[in-house]
Amino acid sequence: MRGRAGWLGFFIGVLLVLVAASPGFGGVLHLFDYTIDEFVVGEKQAELAVCYANGNKYSDKRTTYTGSFLKKWFGGEKTTRETANVLLDQDLIREIDYLKHRVVDYPLARIVDPDWYDRHSPLEIPSSAQTMIDTRYEVKTPQFSLTISPESVVVDNRPCTHVIATLRLETLDKIKNASSVTLIRQAMWLTDQVKGIDEFRAFNRAMEARLGIDAARVGIFGNILGYWQGGLDSIGASLSSVSGYPVKKEVSVTAVYTAGLGTDEVKRTEASISKIAVNLRKVIENPPGMERFYPPKAFRMVIAR
Repeated sequence: MRGRAGWLGFFIGVLLVLVAASPGFGGVLHLFDYTIDEFVVGEKQAELAVCYANGNKYSDKRTTYTGSFLKKWFGGEKTTRETANVLLDQDLIREIDYLKHRVVDYPLARIVDPDWYDRHSPLEIPSSAQTMIDTRYEVKTPQFSLTISPESVVVDNRPCTHVIATLRLETLDKIKNASSVTLIRQAMWLTDQVKGIDEFRAFNRAMEARLGIDAARVGIFGNILGYWQGGLDSIGASLSSVSGYPVKKEVSVTAVYTAGLGTDEVKRTEASISKIAVNLRKVIENPPGMERFYPPKAFRMVIAR
């Protein structure tokens, strides 16, 4: 139940990063090295391309499973591909599903409403089970904090502002006298000294005009907000206080389980769930095409309501 990021799906990992456009649109393509290290699964390496054009946002990520466990599981390295586009001119999000050979269009409201996925899920929790869950577990108020370094940091010859956002989520098990805590830490190095910053800002302004503070869900704070439950009004001022283009990003998720609360036998267990590192590798002006962001012609269309 923690971090209901299903409604964002792939968008948390992709739509939150940076800029590009295409030759016909006179834009700039940004390529990123994207590394993911997950508990049990191991390491994955990806190339992420992001493009802003015609007021829309296009994202394509190609991932190679490099961890030893997955290599054994798949009998060698396996590569997957994920593409998601925010099309403001059509009021929708378009995801290309290469596994099922289809294109799925979601309403833009899926970003605005964090409970959209739950209401449209075929799985329903019986009311009796929900009552039991509510009686046994107590979800504490999320704790969000933001630290902005007063000193500029240079990353790849660009002056950057170092920002660290943290989120603490806690659930108490009143029967077992235990606490389950998820700690999310997102560090960013933000700059305005990068080609394509104007397109990046224009898209964000259009998103904010359309969605208000909820536009932050696919903005620079997209990773950490994928774990946030409910509306963003309580942290809106903090989110709005930060701007810039992230040329570097690090995200970590840690789980802490504490048993025996209120007794003499308290036992604490901590585990690293995932680590993500994203670094701008290359900037290409007037890139040679938008093809990588478009679906194959044979893919079927699916409209999700």
